[in-house]
Amino acid sequence: MSVSVSQAGQVLQDLFGLTDFRAHQKEVIDNVLAGRHTLALLPTGYGKSLCYQVPSQMLPGLTLVVSPLIALMRDQVVGLTARGIKSATYLNSTVSEDEQFARVDAIRKGLVKLLYVAPERFESSAFRSLLKEVEVSLLVIDEAHCISQWGHDFRPQYRSLAGHLTEFQASTVLALTATATPGVRQDIVDSLALPNMAVIVGELDRPNLHLEVVEAKNAAVKDGFLLQAIARETEPVVVYVSSRKESERVAQFLKSRGFKSGCYHAGMTGDARHRVQKQFENEDIKVIACTTAFGMGIDKGNIRRVIHYNLPSSLESYFQEAGRAGRDGKPAVCTLLFQKKDIFTQKWLLGKNYPDDNQVTDIYRLIKGAGLAGVRWQELLGSLNIEAPALNGALDHLRSIKLVDVDSRGTLYDGMPDRIDPAIDLQPLRQRKYRDQDRLEKMIGYATTRTCRRRSIIAYFGQRLSDSCTGCDICHPDLFYQEPVDSHSASGSSGTSGSGRGSAQSGVSGSGSTHGLSNNVELRRDILELVRALPGRVGRTSFAKILRGSKAKDVIEAGLDRQETYGKYAALSNDDVLGTIDGLIEEGLIRKVGSMYPKLSLTATGKKEISTSQ
Repeated sequence: MSVSVSQAGQVLQDLFGLTDFRAHQKEVIDNVLAGRHTLALLPTGYGKSLCYQVPSQMLPGLTLVVSPLIALMRDQVVGLTARGIKSATYLNSTVSEDEQFARVDAIRKGLVKLLYVAPERFESSAFRSLLKEVEVSLLVIDEAHCISQWGHDFRPQYRSLAGHLTEFQASTVLALTATATPGVRQDIVDSLALPNMAVIVGELDRPNLHLEVVEAKNAAVKDGFLLQAIARETEPVVVYVSSRKESERVAQFLKSRGFKSGCYHAGMTGDARHRVQKQFENEDIKVIACTTAFGMGIDKGNIRRVIHYNLPSSLESYFQEAGRAGRDGKPAVCTLLFQKKDIFTQKWLLGKNYPDDNQVTDIYRLIKGAGLAGVRWQELLGSLNIEAPALNGALDHLRSIKLVDVDSRGTLYDGMPDRIDPAIDLQPLRQRKYRDQDRLEKMIGYATTRTCRRRSIIAYFGQRLSDSCTGCDICHPDLFYQEPVDSHSASGSSGTSGSGRGSAQSGVSGSGSTHGLSNNVELRRDILELVRALPGRVGRTSFAKILRGSKAKDVIEAGLDRQETYGKYAALSNDDVLGTIDGLIEEGLIRKVGSMYPKLSLTATGKKEISTSQ
């Protein structure tokens, strides 16, 4: 191509008012301008959008961006227009028919350089025909982890994008994500099946973010923590909650205590969400209590604290949402309020997302029985004893295996009308449920670990800290402020004193202040040695029993009491020992073997750790 990175730097300065690219931004843009297909994993807050927005103003044809959220499209286009970039637009269900025609006409005439669409747009034959008429210089797949069946947010519409690539000529494909484990990254590459696809992985550790978990025994204690933590912040705070109802309750609670706050969730109208978002961006309100619908594309650098009021379902979700904090590079705090009840709530929600085998069969038979007339989602929900999330999960699966089709109006049809009774492969659905359960267990492990939180979360994404921890409540409890208080005595925005970050209340325990086994080098070494001595023979619970000197029948009969370290750590609690074992698993030093009753063995990294410590 005739364009270069040096020209990209000029575009960055002229249109976006920035003087320099970050290291991996420059590498990604270089690949795009050179026509190399690329998958880029860059942390939240790193400026992934610039990786395609800058090239879009330089490439000869259209830059087509596939984005999962309609609200995000609007925000991006509004922001670009404010910078004087008039050649960006979007096509989605919020645009009137007349306006759609006008925008399509502008695309045909080459007046649009940057177009945002949802993946469902590719189900329209008219849209696919449009793409054949224009030059697509760059196809961008934002939130590319949605492609992967191994990912935490799999969407069949995303996975089907690979099949549409052959229908039009996109010179270059750029896939972007902030949350993808090594397995998910490989699945994305395999699914897209593009020649010589480059993979760029940025450094995921953000040293300015201080990570803490605060254990709370009930919601009242969580509310007390909110009052103190928010009162100590002079800059904006985001509070993530698990439901729309909770978003409204928390926002109202904070208002009643004198804080300027608002709520944000998908159940609000588009105008209402946009109004609250602008109030937050302009700092007319200090705190926003929101569901996961908030955050994507928010360009606000000075969020000083992100608080998760409830346990997220995965480390991917937590990492992405916590990453909204401290985008300006200054210190910020990411707090998870952990109540043991949250574990049962998340497991209950996970169960609701998955149908049983009979429900999947019944859904397909109803769709097949409807013939050419098809059936609507609401009809299925009314005809079956099934929860809406489980129905969506079943339909996503049936669509992914090509047994169900859907038209642009949302009507569902039999995908194989010529076959009388096609077999339904349910194994992929079962595997996805197992992987979601495993992701939840990893999230619980992060909340309960007694080892470095930063090291464990970075290890989950396949990286290792290149230096020592720069701030978590396990390694640096001194960074986190602690003062007893509860929601009844806390006074809100006035009447609080002191400084610093973090907090612990009556009924609350900061994990870093009560434990601190991350520096127990001897225990770590003994666990690794014990796993080396019993590779693949016993699970994590049995290892804890050995180290604590359990007299359990299974320990004695198996001769595990003859191990050299048997009973050496009898003074420690079971949670402390298990937490240290889990930390070593999270760091990638120990791996689980088997799925139903996993045993432990050393990884190559774990073996190396032992050899270097001797």
